[in-house]
Amino acid sequence: MPTLNSRLAKLERRLGVSGGIGSLIIQRELVWREKGELRSAPAYASILNGTACERVEYSEGETEAAFEARVDANACGGD
Repeated sequence: MPTLNSRLAKLERRLGVSGGIGSLIIQRELVWREKGELRSAPAYASILNGTACERVEYSEGETEAAFEARVDANACGGD
């Protein structure tokens, strides 16, 4: 197995793959019908980093772009 692990590590370095564990982001949305048209807004996002799970709440009045940027920052280890 050590040979296989070293070959895999070499391949990952060559391809530029990070050795760290990535994040999984699950976003939840609220969906409703208003005057016959479907509307949606973010509710929250769950960020799974290895064994830890963090929940990021959407703030009323926050733009979706700002919310997504905050979620991305938290997924990358920022606050």
